[in-house]
Amino acid sequence: MCPLHSGTSNHLSGSGPSETDLVFVCDAIGDHESSTGIPFMGKSKDLFEQAIKANGLTRNDFFATSCLKCSIAGKPKPAEGFFEICAKHLFYQLELIKPLVICAMGPIAAKVILKEYRYKEPVKSLAEAHGQPILIRPRSKVVNYKKIKVPSFKFYLVPTFNLAAVDNYTKEQVVIDDVGVAKALINFRTILI
Repeated sequence: MCPLHSGTSNHLSGSGPSETDLVFVCDAIGDHESSTGIPFMGKSKDLFEQAIKANGLTRNDFFATSCLKCSIAGKPKPAEGFFEICAKHLFYQLELIKPLVICAMGPIAAKVILKEYRYKEPVKSLAEAHGQPILIRPRSKVVNYKKIKVPSFKFYLVPTFNLAAVDNYTKEQVVIDDVGVAKALINFRTILI
């Protein structure tokens, strides 16, 4: 069992409709998210609400979840292995939803998704890659001696900064603009995929 899960009474599955073209994925959650079951409720809430509102979105327009499903508040910084343990839950959700766009709200979320979906191209640092859509196509993967396509759908990954780590107005505007890129991709779905 994952060390983060032991001793935790609540975990976060996510919130929002399961039939949606847009999914937001944060790196990790704190106690606010764990107790409410809703991502982006702690330190990141104000900026997240500002970003979605500025782009004409409400929480009913997308699904939001996290790479880590248990709170990291008051615990040592989670090792990278924790993200890999929890990732199977995230990818199960994504395979059910099959969104057109996934907005990775932090470098860990972007890295976990790119690694799981075996993206082979070089990726710039988040400081350079934020807001630039990355097309992820299904690739063959062997699971239990069977070849399967992972993911089973095409989507765009739009990376941006971890909202809890944004500490200046310039980066706040960058996050708002990056969310705008994710929304714009949905509007042009027939052209892009």
